[in-house]
Amino acid sequence: MQNVVLAANGADAAAVDALTQRHAELSGALAVKTIHLLDAVAGRSTSRIETARGDLIGWCRSALLPYLYREETMLYPAARITAESGLLIDALSEQLRALATTVD
Repeated sequence: MQNVVLAANGADAAAVDALTQRHAELSGALAVKTIHLLDAVAGRSTSRIETARGDLIGWCRSALLPYLYREETMLYPAARITAESGLLIDALSEQLRALATTVD
């Protein structure tokens, strides 16, 4: 299925495509690392659990959270154009803080 992207120009459309691709990469990596942790928990191997947990937390700190903070700084202000979008941006910011707390 092809998504329709409304953009002011080609550069905007390319930026949307790049964001979509990066989000897919991050989502995939998060899913794989989470599955590894769940598999370790199911196997009840303390050493595998700690390794998988450390890998997931390390990746969140080095890749996921820095990306989300950059996105918050660069994109969220531009998206806060209506009262409704402001509510969405507030919710996304709260979600990011909750994620960071969970990782810590």
